Amino acid sequence: MISPRLILFSTIPLFVGVLLINKTHISISPLFKEYQQTTDSADIIINKYISAVGGKAKLDSIHSIYMEGVALGRGQKFKSKTWIVNNMASKSETFIGGFTSWTILRTDSAWSFNPRRGQKLPDPWPSERVKAAKPGLDIAGSLVDYTKKGYKAEYKGIEQIEGSDTYKIEVILNLNVTKTYYIDLDSYLILRERTKTTTKARVNYSSTDYSNYQKTADGYTFPMEIGNVKYTTIKVNPPISDTQFIPTK
Repeated sequence: MISPRLILFSTIPLFVGVLLINKTHISISPLFKEYQQTTDSADIIINKYISAVGGKAKLDSIHSIYMEGVALGRGQKFKSKTWIVNNMASKSETFIGGFTSWTILRTDSAWSFNPRRGQKLPDPWPSERVKAAKPGLDIAGSLVDYTKKGYKAEYKGIEQIEGSDTYKIEVILNLNVTKTYYIDLDSYLILRERTKTTTKARVNYSSTDYSNYQKTADGYTFPMEIGNVKYTTIKVNPPISDTQFIPTK
């Protein structure tokens, strides 16, 4: 349930998304026209985004991350914690009404546990769902080194998100997962990420907004608000034990 592609910058199945409402923006800046005429326009925008969040070296230096904050859902506030070991495993916890719910995702398996719904034991995920969620373990995010990861990126023009003009970049991860990033024209930071997941049963869409970006003393730039969660603490490369990702009641 944490993107920061950084898994912070990717849709994390562990986060609660928000409804996507897109409006086509008609006006086109001279810079946008230049991008239209450039075959590698997606790479230009992606590289500017990478620079905006601290640079590739900074992103590559993140091997683990811990995030803590407060989420708002159905009129209730609850604590949220997330641990991620890059490309290996993640765990998210929420604390509400005296209960602790969690989701664990690993490269080959995943489980959810929600005692508020009467669960007695962790619920394993089907393999198709695990495969679709696996990109969320990539802390740097799907945009970084997308060609090396076997993804395809394409510049899809300009759209307005919540009153801001954004570059629209579509990234096809595989036959089942496509991500669309909306990158602010001025800051080159991701404002919204939309994920399309195709399974045998249905096609699902989810959307996550990113805001309140802050730069740390170490030169990392993170969105302190992701979806319905406002983060108060983000630690880069903390020690995280493997036992954190073992499903227990």
